[in-house]
Amino acid sequence: MDAAYITPFVESIESIFRNNLRVKIKCHTPVPLIRTEANYDVSGIISFNGEVGGVAVICLGEETAAKLVTRYSGMEIDAGHLDFADAVGELLNVIAGNAKSQFEQTRVNLGCPSVVLGKGHRILRPKGAPVIEIPCESDCGPFAFEVTIVHPAKALQSGGQAPAALSR
Repeated sequence: MDAAYITPFVESIESIFRNNLRVKIKCHTPVPLIRTEANYDVSGIISFNGEVGGVAVICLGEETAAKLVTRYSGMEIDAGHLDFADAVGELLNVIAGNAKSQFEQTRVNLGCPSVVLGKGHRILRPKGAPVIEIPCESDCGPFAFEVTIVHPAKALQSGGQAPAALSR
């Protein structure tokens, strides 16, 4: 996978966490994702399409997610709060939008974010597309950001599927 599509996500995560959330952040070296089961309780999922298509996922423990959305929104929001999923989705939307703006001269549209809550959920991605994981550490706890890039023509030719999330 071309680093030109991963680097904008790393830079966006670092910028949003430092500047918007005022959270110390360390993004580790991106690596191919091997596991299929979620190690986290909360996953925010956003698809993108256009000249480049794919899916971006932020994977968080419930406690980390609550701390981050509390910082992001400026009000106490825990996993039981009615606005919890919306806040996670909006945080993901800002990160993905910032990354998208760095895809120079490439037209890309973002979908609406979805949020899956619960242990053991699986995220199904486009068939045959590699997934790159960006492991992160923050003052609010560890999390991961996953990026799958699929060029639309290749996805259609190989019978690729749209990303979806399934709860167990």
